[in-house]
Amino acid sequence: MNKDVMIVDELPEIGEISKEKVIGVGKSAIFYNNSEDAIEYLKGLKKGDFPTKYFVDLKLIGDMEGSETIYNFLKEEGVNLEGFYFTTGNLNRHDREILERTSANYLLKVPLEIFSGNLEKILAGKSIKF
Repeated sequence: MNKDVMIVDELPEIGEISKEKVIGVGKSAIFYNNSEDAIEYLKGLKKGDFPTKYFVDLKLIGDMEGSETIYNFLKEEGVNLEGFYFTTGNLNRHDREILERTSANYLLKVPLEIFSGNLEKILAGKSIKF
């Protein structure tokens, strides 16, 4: 069964919090802790079966370029990336470079309460301001 939302983060607690929020608004989610498994899942989907929302950590430990690889894969597949969000604990130079190259949305993961609230808003179709 295909999922509505994909979450990619090496921290299981972020995955669990995110999945709870997704399920709380009546959607389904899939969680991966690395880009390789996430891309393998995506490769197995047909064109119309991709998730509509993505929350992908910018700095996957041991896989610093994996988040951008996921973004680029989806772009090449023609997926609408309006629902794609990079997530990060802080915006460092590496993060800013990726955001500049991709022009993707992003969410800060700290403080966790704000991240959780912003996640709920996005899943409900509302916009957020920084």
